[in-house]
Amino acid sequence: TGKTWSALQLNFLLAKSLANEHKTKVVVPLLIRVQRLVRILRTAHKSGALDLITLYIDEEYKDKDPKWRVMLSQALQMRALVLIFDGIDEASGRREIIEDYIMTLVPLALSVVATSRPEGVRIDKYRHGWVVMDLERLSEKQMKAMVSNQLEGSQFFQKAMDFVKIR
Repeated sequence: TGKTWSALQLNFLLAKSLANEHKTKVVVPLLIRVQRLVRILRTAHKSGALDLITLYIDEEYKDKDPKWRVMLSQALQMRALVLIFDGIDEASGRREIIEDYIMTLVPLALSVVATSRPEGVRIDKYRHGWVVMDLERLSEKQMKAMVSNQLEGSQFFQKAMDFVKIR
């Protein structure tokens, strides 16, 4: 969707900016898929503002090079981690817990971006200290271009698009 695509693009652009050695402040993005965070929450026994992020990092990067976990943990301690929560509205029965948790991160001087459908959050919680933006709906042409880029070379997609043209 548009919110997920925007979160992925932000994550990519921030990661790409890490290559610029002349920056005065380095930021490290961490894309947090809220559905995954909720699954981790169900099995977690830790609590506290930073523990959940640490738990997410440990869980998401447990099968990867340990340097990733170390780097992300250090960035978190240095307040250089940009936390990109994608899909607050997808937290099902844990949405309020996730929202309340996110609210505890901002006073800790952490950079936080959160995506959601408008009806998926308690918007009054974001009135102070947040920048609230609405994404414009994608045009049909934009949707086709996005899907085409994602499924480039897919015979199934091409046949489906040919069928749509016939109709």
